Amino acid sequence: MSKICCYRSFPLIPMLFIALYLCEGFFGLFPFSRIFFPLYFIFFLVGYKDVTPFTKPLSLLMISMVLSMVSCWLFHQQSIISSMSGYCTYAAICIFFVLHHFKIEPKLVEKVIFWMFLIFSICYIYQIMVLPKEIWVKVDEHINMNLPILLRRVRMVGMSLAGLGVFLSLNKILVGKKEYLPFFVLGLVVILLFGFRTLLAFVLVFSYVMVVRNYGFSYKLLLGFAFLFLVLWLFSLTQFGQDIFGFMMERQDNDQDFGNKDYIRYTTLFYYYQEHFQNFLEMFLGSGIPDRSSKSAYALYYARLEDFGLHYYDWGILGMSWMMGVLSLVSMIWYPIKAFFSKLPKDKVYLSVWFGYLFACGFTSAEFVRQGCFLIQGMVLYLITVYSYEKNSCSK
Repeated sequence: MSKICCYRSFPLIPMLFIALYLCEGFFGLFPFSRIFFPLYFIFFLVGYKDVTPFTKPLSLLMISMVLSMVSCWLFHQQSIISSMSGYCTYAAICIFFVLHHFKIEPKLVEKVIFWMFLIFSICYIYQIMVLPKEIWVKVDEHINMNLPILLRRVRMVGMSLAGLGVFLSLNKILVGKKEYLPFFVLGLVVILLFGFRTLLAFVLVFSYVMVVRNYGFSYKLLLGFAFLFLVLWLFSLTQFGQDIFGFMMERQDNDQDFGNKDYIRYTTLFYYYQEHFQNFLEMFLGSGIPDRSSKSAYALYYARLEDFGLHYYDWGILGMSWMMGVLSLVSMIWYPIKAFFSKLPKDKVYLSVWFGYLFACGFTSAEFVRQGCFLIQGMVLYLITVYSYEKNSCSK
């Protein structure tokens, strides 16, 4: 890649407000228009010629989006302009190209990410506390209002920031900055409130991976994590802990598994591969993301599917490939794996570990493809690009 020798810095607060708004209107608080897709496409055009480790997979992702829009127009009569609103979430990853092309100060980008994590955590907890009042989320059937306040599982734009904040804070603690311990705890609490067992399990697994990457494997580390599990066990004995873990286990008991053909996720998989696609070309190019703001036949078709519990995003990366095509699947496997194996300084390991965590969750949950996540991915990929180059340069 081309050498990055000097960076442009800007005041933190304006950059933070820009990032918060690009994160789908401050986590869904403000309207977010389809005109942002052309803006993101301009971002792509600005920097796609720059040579970076992630230019090819991200370019492939953008190409797949455009091809799936064309496919949606051909097979489902949804205009390309109408399609743009559904693609804003995913095209936001093109922030990578702007950050790299204009060489934005990486420490500034890190500060923006950290403050976004803090703001998101506060907003998320506050939204739970004031339910059923709607601020950042729409109160619908997926929120069980009969549960205690802190057990109401809320899905909100930007949820991937919680995991990133956990890894960032842990990384800071590992390099001697103990003042980040409260932020580490905050991130864990928010993930507990999400109510997803998979996310909590993978956070613990990849926290261990980060510690090993910093210090290497040792039995002391195993003892340390045994102590962490002991703390979690003690937490589970408290009333709040029993409520949290009891809720998770209750969800598990109510869920069906892959051995049952009636299990809704298995049914979704079967439906898409056996019934949904009109032909191989549509499957390869993708059906296209429906414009949910319209009352077109295509939008109503997805509304009916979701009434039956058939949600393509429940299959994460794989499900998104049904909408955006096989090329998007290749891309969304390519760049997170490349990011995870990037060599970074010890105090930046959290960046690659977060991508390992996202990818590990990517086929069993919607974590990788949640609203707001692709903007954060683009920012993190930029930091990995910069710091991996600096790491490689210093090692020569």
